[in-house]
Amino acid sequence: MTTAYYKRAIVAQQVVNCLTEIFVEQALARAAKLDAHLKETGKVVGPLHGLPISLKDQLCIKGLETTMGYVTWIGKYSEHDAVLVEILYELGAVPFVRTNVPQTLIVSVNFEAPLHCATDESIYSIFSYYAYSGERHTIMSLEERLILITAI
Repeated sequence: MTTAYYKRAIVAQQVVNCLTEIFVEQALARAAKLDAHLKETGKVVGPLHGLPISLKDQLCIKGLETTMGYVTWIGKYSEHDAVLVEILYELGAVPFVRTNVPQTLIVSVNFEAPLHCATDESIYSIFSYYAYSGERHTIMSLEERLILITAI
């Protein structure tokens, strides 16, 4: 399932520039670990077992940059996971991409962050509903059935 989700997310990225980071290898390793656990024990890790999840670029993931759209935060890699990310891991989730956010998280339907450029989902807006920011709206309107975690 993770492979199907990341391939669809890559298509969304090519169309509207909605992702800041795609960490396929890490996600596939996590999915394989969860599959092995299920095969060995016959039990799921939690209610989100194996579910690919997109996280906004405001939640720290160990070993990845969390820029929130700030150019000055480039190259600052997180040494730990955010509490929400830890909880998602405990529930069995498989984070696989990071989505763009407007600089300082100011709400905007179409926005341009200096770091990752514009996310433009306006061509898909008739197929979806208003969401917190452009990338979330875009992925949902591209008929992705992803769970997107937003710290509000």
